Order: sequence, then structure tokens, then C-alpha cells
Amino acid sequence: MINEEIKESAKAIQEIAKTTNTGIEVVERLGSFVSRIIKEPLDEASGMITDRLKYARWERQQRLIERANKYIEEKKIEKELRAVPPKVALPIIENASLEDNNELQDIWAYFLASAVDPNFDGGLRTAYIDIIKQLEVIDVHILNYMYEHYCQKCTEANERRKVRRENVEIQLNKKVSYYYDGSAFPLEQFEIIQKLQISDLTVFRESIDNLMRVKCVASFIEDGKTGVVRSNEGEAVFTHYIENDTTRTAYSSNRDYKILYITTLGINFAKACIPKNQN
Repeated sequence: MINEEIKESAKAIQEIAKTTNTGIEVVERLGSFVSRIIKEPLDEASGMITDRLKYARWERQQRLIERANKYIEEKKIEKELRAVPPKVALPIIENASLEDNNELQDIWAYFLASAVDPNFDGGLRTAYIDIIKQLEVIDVHILNYMYEHYCQKCTEANERRKVRRENVEIQLNKKVSYYYDGSAFPLEQFEIIQKLQISDLTVFRESIDNLMRVKCVASFIEDGKTGVVRSNEGEAVFTHYIENDTTRTAYSSNRDYKILYITTLGINFAKACIPKNQN
């Protein structure tokens, strides 16, 4: 038994040595490259890189801690913080430490604050980690605007149904809440462009394409039916439903951007990850 443990330990040490040697080689190659560019000795160039990388990551880690604590305080959590599974917490901290854009790092910090909040009643899917990694600042702005629009329309709809809801609650002797799908409150593209002052239509369309790719936004087609984009042998195909029969309709690419709505995934992602009052 002891011999087996020794063998396993030796194997582990060898693997660590291999990894360490590989890391050293990478740093040396990078140092050599920078040395050639800045015309400084290799030792000085390597030291500059190592120090700068360490400081940059330390600086971003410090900001992450400050922002996460700020959001935790804003949530006014009175109970003990909820334990976050390592498969969620570690990727958040790792990716946030490498993010050099403050707005995007705030997304990581807010997601972490939501994860530790015992009162947070939304989803905390590991898929949110991959979504954040694939977002640019303009994507966040568009999605946040669509989420705020959705929340406002939900509030208005609930106010209109207030009397009816109260009557139902009296009959059932319990609270009743209504859920509205994002498709109930669509947005036209010109409204998003105008409100966010987006001057480049190509940039807007690229952003919508990306938000569709991560399934946070979907579109209406011209006849008003909704669905999701998917690829079918290189052709853009829109799936929608007519009288409970699924049909498949091809559409031209310029229809994607006219009338848009936030998906259920987009709603729950924004609730968990986008700080309130995000510009």
C-alpha cells in the first residue's frame, strides 16, 4: 500500500514538473519577443512582463472584491451568505480577474453577489458563465434595456389585472402571480437604437446576432409569429406554430432585427447578472 502511494505521489510530482516547465518556456518565449520589440535585455523584459501581469491581475481581483461587496451591501442581506458551489464560484473569480473592462467585470461581480444572496429567487445556471464570456459592452446595454422594458411592461400589466387578481386570491385564499413571456412585450429595432443612441447599424445587428446566438434575444417574423433561429444546412430557418402543427418557414436575414423580444433565458440571466441602473 505504501509503495503504491509513493508511486502515485511520484507521478503527481512529474506532472507538476511538466506543467511548470511548460509555463517557464512560455514566459521565456514571451520575454524574448518583448525584448526584441522594446530593445531591452531579456532578463529585464521578462521581469517587466511578470511584474506587470501579476500587478494587473491583483488589481482586477481587488476591484472584483470591492464591487461584489458593494452589490452584496445593496442587496441588504440580513441572513448568512449562501454557499456557492465551486463549479460556479471559481470560474467567476477566475474570469473576472482577467476582465479588464469595468462594466463587464461588474457583470461577474453582480452574478457573484446574486449567488451568495439567500433571498435571490432567480436561477443560477452555470450557462451564465459562458454567456458572460461571450458578451461585449454593447450587448449588455441592449439586453439590459430590453430587460428593463420587459419589467416595466410586466408592472403595467399587473396593475391592469390587479382587481381580477385580488378577486382570484380571495376565492383561492392564496397569493396569485402571473408570468409574462418576453414575446408579450416586443420592441422595434428603431426604439432600441434611438434609446441607446447607436449610430452604426452594423454594430447593432452584430450585437443582436450575438444575443440571439446565446439565446437571450429572439425575433418576430413578419406575420407576427415567434420562434428561434436555427441552422439547416446553411439556411436560416424560423420555426413557429400554427394551430398546434409545427411548420418551418425560411426567412431573409434582414427580418431578424425589426421586432425583437427578450427570451426567458435572457430575463433570468439579466435578473441574476446585470446590476440595476446599468448604463
